[in-house]
Amino acid sequence: MLSVLGIVCAIVFLSVAIYKGLNPAIAAFVGTLMIVVTGASGVTRGWNDAMGMAGGVFTMMGPLFILGGIMGLLYARSGAIKSLADFLMAPVDKINEGRGRYFAVIWVIILVRFLLGLAGISAGADIPTMTAMGVVAFRKANMPSKYIPALIMIASSIGNLIPGTPTIVNMMLEKFIPDFTTGSMMVLRLVMMLLWLLLSSMLLTYKVDKDVKAGYRYTEVEFRVPEEFGPRKPHWILSLIPLFAVFGTYNYFHLQGWQALMIGALLSAVMFGPFMVAEEGKTKFGTVISTMNTGTLALPLAFMMIMVPAMAMATSSGMQIITDFLGASGMPVTLIMIILCLIMMGFAGPSGAAVVGTLYLSIGAPAGMSGLGIALIAIWSSQVFDSLPNNPSVPLCASMMGLSVKEIYPSIFQTTVILTFVMTVAAAIIAGLGLV
Repeated sequence: MLSVLGIVCAIVFLSVAIYKGLNPAIAAFVGTLMIVVTGASGVTRGWNDAMGMAGGVFTMMGPLFILGGIMGLLYARSGAIKSLADFLMAPVDKINEGRGRYFAVIWVIILVRFLLGLAGISAGADIPTMTAMGVVAFRKANMPSKYIPALIMIASSIGNLIPGTPTIVNMMLEKFIPDFTTGSMMVLRLVMMLLWLLLSSMLLTYKVDKDVKAGYRYTEVEFRVPEEFGPRKPHWILSLIPLFAVFGTYNYFHLQGWQALMIGALLSAVMFGPFMVAEEGKTKFGTVISTMNTGTLALPLAFMMIMVPAMAMATSSGMQIITDFLGASGMPVTLIMIILCLIMMGFAGPSGAAVVGTLYLSIGAPAGMSGLGIALIAIWSSQVFDSLPNNPSVPLCASMMGLSVKEIYPSIFQTTVILTFVMTVAAAIIAGLGLV
């Protein structure tokens, strides 16, 4: 039972410590130690097993993070993303002040993130780009800036929910869940995503409108939008080409995710490079290379380290005790898989798919549960606890805005924890009824 206590303490520590401001990489290191010290296999073996498992996952995820970061930064620095946002914001400028205008601004950010999601640009790698868009849009609409992080977290979740794209969640589940492909349940998943986005955006609109009526407006934040765009920016139509190239080559030419993203990154460099302002002492070509170099680091080390505690959980004797207890409890298999998915996908993110796949084969499949059903539950459960403070995106958003996690978190919790849990329950009902 000590190993179970270690897992519980690690989960609580990760959430509380990061909420209080501890660097996610340090918190992940300490949380992992808590699990391996209390595990039955010993500290050295437990640590090595967790790191080995995390390394295998990163081998698959690493190229997607890097290429997605490169592509996202090229969009940001060339002004391509701003051209797309300006095009979408044009109709919003004609809407009178009030909830309708706030709702429209929120949906501009959502639509841009959806388009970026078609290229599989991962959540996390897109945060600087989406934050820049949020700052520009909220400043223009004079909306309270403290809600920008909540909108960024909603937008980041879109990158994990879009079907048929080379996102980390899709590809990890495709690898470990039988019968599931990234394009599985396309219509159902799109409908569920749109329903969640509608509910989240309505709630955020209500909160913004309430604060505006109380006298709160946009206040300048620490994040500064780059002003180095040249006299010309890529046309908004041009900005769509690399995105659809990734989506098309991945879905219809059946390239690997990293291959499709590599094409998208190269197209972005070639098409957007001429619009970039040369850095001091560099040619435009040198500036493009410099931007691509920086893009490889768009996702900090903390995003890599945060998966290690989950891998330690997966290899811990405590997880086997929890699984055996749930199996002997007499609870419906669907409920058991919800609990396990919430734990593994929530605290490990996409990397938890490896463990979920193993648990499905040992528990779900023998009980007649479909691979598509468990995949649908896993997709939504990955967004629930993943938006707790243990997700490095939360403190990253706070630091970029110059705000504390405490200031930004209530609205994040309501939109991307509570509402995604509701959608997880809906996914479980669909799976339990055998509709997928």
